[in-house]
Amino acid sequence: MVEDFKGRLKQQGLGDGDFDEYRKKWDKEFEASATFMVKSTFLLDTLAEKLGLRAKSAEIDEKITEYAKQTELNGTPQ
Repeated sequence: MVEDFKGRLKQQGLGDGDFDEYRKKWDKEFEASATFMVKSTFLLDTLAEKLGLRAKSAEIDEKITEYAKQTELNGTPQ
């Protein structure tokens, strides 16, 4: 997350010094966001497992093929 944010700052023309200043200000927010993301991922994974909501390989391949056709990529799932 921090590296992603750093990259976005660079895209906006800000340097590493600017990043250090923002990181000091937002360090707690980065930690809170990362914690939320990890907990959410575990929760969703547990719910999916418990409710039998796992996608099968064939379903994933079908969606990839469908998306490729819609976007005219004409690729096949690997």
